[in-house]
Amino acid sequence: MLGPYLERNGKWRIIVVFDGKRISKSYCSKDKAIKGGPRLASGFDRPLGPAVTQYLLTLQDRGLSSTTVEAEGRLLMQLFAGDTLSDWPPKRAVVQLQNWQSVHSVATCRLYLFRVRRFWQWLLSVHTATNPWNGLVVVGKVNRGKPQLRVDEARKLCELSMRRYGEGNSLAAAFPVLLSLGLRAGEILSRQVRDVDDDGGLLWISSGKTANARRTLDVPPQLRPLLRELVANKSPEAPLLGYSRKGKAWTRSQLHALLVRLCGQAGVPTVCPHSLRGLWASLSVRSGVATAAVAAAMGHSSFAVTAKHYAAPGSLDHSRSAVAASYFPVNLP
Repeated sequence: MLGPYLERNGKWRIIVVFDGKRISKSYCSKDKAIKGGPRLASGFDRPLGPAVTQYLLTLQDRGLSSTTVEAEGRLLMQLFAGDTLSDWPPKRAVVQLQNWQSVHSVATCRLYLFRVRRFWQWLLSVHTATNPWNGLVVVGKVNRGKPQLRVDEARKLCELSMRRYGEGNSLAAAFPVLLSLGLRAGEILSRQVRDVDDDGGLLWISSGKTANARRTLDVPPQLRPLLRELVANKSPEAPLLGYSRKGKAWTRSQLHALLVRLCGQAGVPTVCPHSLRGLWASLSVRSGVATAAVAAAMGHSSFAVTAKHYAAPGSLDHSRSAVAASYFPVNLP
């Protein structure tokens, strides 16, 4: 530990050198620099991988859904698994944010920044360190809503999804369900066999993204045979969509990757799983379903959220007698 050194701006700097690496910090007085030096040195080579594991356990204790914890864990481990505290000065955080913004949307960058900043804030509570993510801001405006498929395009996607399901890909069954019920990606992935009730007529959503996510949905008749087949001969606690080849529950990244692949094979524009939820909302409103009912089915506190982020422009101006789910017949292979 070197210093404290008086800087030109009147502050005092402590420098810690360890294993060829160095970290420094400025203090407003010499006394604070002397007191802060040992704490700075104690966390110099603190490995972040075990800290991430411990942090994820705290998220589980807070009641966050398993899909959220898994998604957060993948991001944090990808960034920090092999690093120590000293490997993340503020300059590196700035570069990382710039890298995100070069490949991801504004909304995704904000989500990533929120997750790493929350992790580092927790790290501060258990260890003295500076937060390199403080003060960083994602530049740009969040896009409202997602690009939506046309009805004929969605039918092609639905038909192809059912063929892939018939070929043994249980995850492909998610897309007809999303198109017919307007679920979030995390909601369909976290559903268990016991959530399908009344011979396929009801689907229970016990928890989700918001307090309003807890709800029970009436399943349209054309979707019920698929749900009955998905739950057949499975234990009540088994995932509704089954397991991947590795014997683990499906993840959001796998769901998104499969949808991108199916869109390409069906010859339709590439969309994300959340876009299918938006299409369901648009068609439900156009079909004459009460706006309050659409909002409730989506787990929103009011239709204002639905209209702002999901329902396509103009869908509020039309009304039809058919229900939205009837757009997409779900025929078992």
